[in-house]
Amino acid sequence: MLTKKITLQTLPPKFSTYVWSVFKPLILVWSVSWLLILVTLGLATIIVLPIMVIYSIYYFFVQLPKKAHIPTEKYYQTVGDELKNQGYQYDYLTWGAYINLSEQYIIFIDRKDAQGYLFGFQDIRSWRQLSKEQFQNEINLNTGHSSSYKIAGRYYIEITVNDIEHPLFVIDLPNEQAATEWQARLTNIINQY
Repeated sequence: MLTKKITLQTLPPKFSTYVWSVFKPLILVWSVSWLLILVTLGLATIIVLPIMVIYSIYYFFVQLPKKAHIPTEKYYQTVGDELKNQGYQYDYLTWGAYINLSEQYIIFIDRKDAQGYLFGFQDIRSWRQLSKEQFQNEINLNTGHSSSYKIAGRYYIEITVNDIEHPLFVIDLPNEQAATEWQARLTNIINQY
């Protein structure tokens, strides 16, 4: 059963804050570029417009995958610091779960109400690793062959606990490797404790 509900002061980032922190470089480059085009009365268009397009392509395919998780990581690190300030220590943390091996508890963070829920290891009933992947299909019109490649994915673990009011917690993970590691970590915890 739920051992303790932990009140947190740290709130999840707002969507506008998230968008600004992820797209700030792109917004600044486009703003400065259009300002430069306006100031030169369109003379800089031939030089500036290709630079804007090339930078945008570079940003979306190289920088965006790296920056998309930064606000979420900062939020959960701040929550971890707040938990330490309240006296809860942890050995492992991920996006929404903090594990203390010596005292044998796990704290789940519910982003909907920004609260922490502390459970003992014996209260974990089951878990499963899930993913939602999106693929892009392309068809070569000359040969008729099609190809498919992954463009996005969401990896998470659903954990069922022994509590009627809060029976299910979801831990989002940044990639497939982290999801596999956390599933193995949960398996070791249940088997060992």
